[in-house]
Amino acid sequence: MHALIQSGELMNFVVKLNTLDGNLMTRLTDILSKHSINILSFHVKTIQHQQVSIKASGPGYQHLVSLYNELSEVFGDENILGLAIPKYNIKEEGLRDVSYEEFNEGASSSGEPIRTYVSPIKSCDEITPATIELAYNKLQAAKAIHETPCIISKAYSNILQKKTGVDHTVILQFENVQQTGSFKIRGASNMLIKSKEWAESNNTEISGVVACSAGNHAQGVSKTSDLLGIRCTIVCPETAPTVKLVNTKRYNAEVIKHGAVFDEASKYSQELCEKRGWMFIPPYNSFDVIEGQGTIAHELMNKMVGQGHVSSIDRILVNIGGGGMISGISLYAKRVNPNIKITGIQAEKVFPLRNYKESGQLVPVDKTAGTIADGCNVKVLGGIHNDVLKNYVDEFISVTENEIASAVVHALITTGTLCEGAGAMGIAALMYDKLTLAERENIAVVLCGGNIDLTRVRQIYNYGLIALGRMLSVEIRQADTYGSLAKLSKIALKYYSTIRYVTYLRGGDDLDWDQMVVKVDIKIPSPAVYGLLSQEIRASFDTVTFLGETVIPRYPVSAHAPELGSSAVENSQVRVVKK
Repeated sequence: MHALIQSGELMNFVVKLNTLDGNLMTRLTDILSKHSINILSFHVKTIQHQQVSIKASGPGYQHLVSLYNELSEVFGDENILGLAIPKYNIKEEGLRDVSYEEFNEGASSSGEPIRTYVSPIKSCDEITPATIELAYNKLQAAKAIHETPCIISKAYSNILQKKTGVDHTVILQFENVQQTGSFKIRGASNMLIKSKEWAESNNTEISGVVACSAGNHAQGVSKTSDLLGIRCTIVCPETAPTVKLVNTKRYNAEVIKHGAVFDEASKYSQELCEKRGWMFIPPYNSFDVIEGQGTIAHELMNKMVGQGHVSSIDRILVNIGGGGMISGISLYAKRVNPNIKITGIQAEKVFPLRNYKESGQLVPVDKTAGTIADGCNVKVLGGIHNDVLKNYVDEFISVTENEIASAVVHALITTGTLCEGAGAMGIAALMYDKLTLAERENIAVVLCGGNIDLTRVRQIYNYGLIALGRMLSVEIRQADTYGSLAKLSKIALKYYSTIRYVTYLRGGDDLDWDQMVVKVDIKIPSPAVYGLLSQEIRASFDTVTFLGETVIPRYPVSAHAPELGSSAVENSQVRVVKK
């Protein structure tokens, strides 16, 4: 919590104003919206001390500063309470703001056209297991990537066995502990290394590179550029959280915020490349990037099958954003083993590949749609790899937002590692019966990344706990009399559960004067307790509503996942395969 406050991502403050003045209240909410502030609670006091108490989250430090300045200007500095600017600044961490403004007038003083690297690969057919293996060796030689752990997961294998009655084996590949916390560095590094080799063989140099991203791709490009001594500029929207860009600046990249949305930032990054004569590093629509992502499959199959830990890998679960990772994995895996199945996973809210196998067409997606799997929030994907998506990927499935949320929490509890929303989609597919499995499949799940905002973790944690049967959230409507909390506390104690949070509501529109609503969050020791506890609460009170009962999918109790706080996490239940 302290770290979120210091970074400017979480704030509690009070604005003193005439709360009966509709114009002032509208002005306040407009300012909050303007600075991308997400309101968590908004409590208006109209008697005696007229003020609004606000709890909110935001993109980060710079937005907090601009919010404070505008609120002070409109309402007066003396009327803004608690919104102190924390002592947080990127420069205080020993980072410098890199600038390559001198290149904006063109990198060539002679007026001659600037030569830049062009990939020798002209189609995805030229990306083969041999070229991917060569790329992998170069990535390792340059120390651009780590060899990520591949684990035979006893926990998730048991889950599938109990759900299906079949002896399946689940393999986890932990790309969430890769350098920069994501698989993205593989593709970006492959393109950078090949461009560096081209420059050296042609007695020239790469003037610089540009990428458009505020997340995993930005960190991958900037880190390897720094490793290879190449100038790097990252362009991102103005709304990108400053905290997300700290690691990018650590790798000596120039960071430019431009445009209100990603499309505007992307357009500007292309213009910057043309102006400077620099090379653009795309996140997925590049043969070199796809080839680099294919090293995931090379590493997985050589480690697990090549070393005899499993006889074969029958299926690989891969989340899909732009499609670069699944294309690279498919091109390698299908050519090594044509019988392997590749399952692509997208968020239900952003599922342009729905029915793609049958139609070959993307389904239009609401441009404003968001998803917890922000790494997969690509509305129009594909490009040079469209044929790979159609001919090499066996099926496309989707998972819901709350299924992803519960999978993030489940993976954290089970493996002891943090996955971002996109990285947990394969786990969600396993947990929520999205797959039609054959007999005794060896299923590999790529946990593609672990870069997730702490505010996002905080937001989804309770959803995940409820879905997993580790927390019960209940509203009880009853007469406004004493003793209800004591009664509920005794029921919880009977099942070794503890009350975490209690709120009371009186005087609501649909409440009689002598009624109240009590909302209680109860921490539960195991999924098996959920049904028993909820049943007794329902029998003990007149009007009971279990929050999330119909919206949040309950995970099957029979899976026997490890308990919260238990030491029985993944590292004590699995075989770690080392090279």
